[in-house]
Amino acid sequence: MRRILASCISAALFIAVPAAAETYAVTVTRKDANFYSVDGTQLYLKTKFCYEYSYGAKAVVDTDMMQLTFVPPYSGGITTSCQIEMILSKTR
Repeated sequence: MRRILASCISAALFIAVPAAAETYAVTVTRKDANFYSVDGTQLYLKTKFCYEYSYGAKAVVDTDMMQLTFVPPYSGGITTSCQIEMILSKTR
């Protein structure tokens, strides 16, 4: 019950933001299951079925396809892609 409440409180601190249909080279760090921060920004990516454990991993965000692609060698030497459900911005 506490975990659900904490998740609800944490979710209240973020808002979904519109993104232009482009690709961006970024570095990302996994914060929780299916939740990654874009390093050096206040942006976060909520993914679906993404099992990449990354810390400062090079990646490409495609806002048109809503896809996060990890660039080798961080993805075990192969290219790994995950579906992005939402792009979020920290409000404070």
